[in-house]
Amino acid sequence: MSIHFQDESRFGRMTRPGRRVVKRGVKPVGIVDTCRENFYVYGSVEPINGSFLMMEMEKMSSENFQSFLDEFGQTYAEGFHVMICDGSKIHWSKEIKLPVNLALLKLPPYCPELNPIERVWQELKKSLKWKNWNTLQALKDKLFEDIEQLGCDKIYSLTAWDWIWQAEMAT
Repeated sequence: MSIHFQDESRFGRMTRPGRRVVKRGVKPVGIVDTCRENFYVYGSVEPINGSFLMMEMEKMSSENFQSFLDEFGQTYAEGFHVMICDGSKIHWSKEIKLPVNLALLKLPPYCPELNPIERVWQELKKSLKWKNWNTLQALKDKLFEDIEQLGCDKIYSLTAWDWIWQAEMAT
């Protein structure tokens, strides 16, 4: 049995300001784009070995979550898997059909700090701060290049928290 943590994150062309090294008392300055084009990345991580699955989708919906689950079922066809998700209504729709080797568990409400994939989103968004993109495709290309460079070792270092290891050893 393996434990996976799942979540979605929105990425878009609107510039995200962040920290910059500036003289004390000076506000950081940068060019800001307010274009509202965006897309979602559905992802799951397995903290114990650092494996992960990421898929781009145009919007957040039960249909897209079902597509993600279908891809998950094909990618992780061996063994039984538990996927821990937040309480978003798209995860718990009656139309969702789980692969036979997958069970879903729900995180408590308003507890993103319990979901280790949130650290992966933070890491990915860190490199996008103060950047402007001419097209949404340029952003997608950069993001998926960054995802490929993450690798299992980096995912492991971001997500393998002590309490997850303790739970894994108890099973």
